[in-house]
Amino acid sequence: MPPARGMGSTWETNTMHFVFTLGFHSDHIIRTLARKAVGRVERITLITAEPVVKRTEDAYKNVVSYTDKASLPTPNLVPVDVGDPPTAIEKILDALGQDKEYYADLTGGMRAVVVYTLIALILKAKTGANITLHTTSEDPQQAQEAEINLQTITTILLEGIKQTKAKIAQHLLQTGKPQTIADLAHNLKLGERTLKQHISWLRNRQF
Repeated sequence: MPPARGMGSTWETNTMHFVFTLGFHSDHIIRTLARKAVGRVERITLITAEPVVKRTEDAYKNVVSYTDKASLPTPNLVPVDVGDPPTAIEKILDALGQDKEYYADLTGGMRAVVVYTLIALILKAKTGANITLHTTSEDPQQAQEAEINLQTITTILLEGIKQTKAKIAQHLLQTGKPQTIADLAHNLKLGERTLKQHISWLRNRQF
């Protein structure tokens, strides 16, 4: 069996739909696109609160300026009414479309917009879409990053997860690095045969 990887990798695929929440700052979006989008971006969607204020417009223009220079698709700006959650979530779902691969960074923007976008992404993940959620701080000097595949969340919500599998999943999320079965078994104090069965179960559910 090959080494067990941290959960959330979608980089075997060719192109994907990049989704961001946008506030007054664009640095985190440009940083993520520069690091993750080269040769892989099919569409870019920016979710923000309406009405769109000047500082948000300026942030959007900064992103467009970068995508033009980098020969990336022009981002689609999607303003949503934070006072109407059902309509906002429906509008975000419409903007997400029917793509199969998504990479989402919800670092910026109003908290309500982040929550609505996350709900829409989880609903999209339930349809079988492969969605990687990337989080990082807006401050590049204190950037802390994490990635998780949202099918992990939907599996737990719909099927539940036993304690041992949860322990393995948590360990993989925390390390985020490839590990051999022998190393995992040693670190988690589990037998290799038992561990292989749990890893197989997790992989079948897109962990």
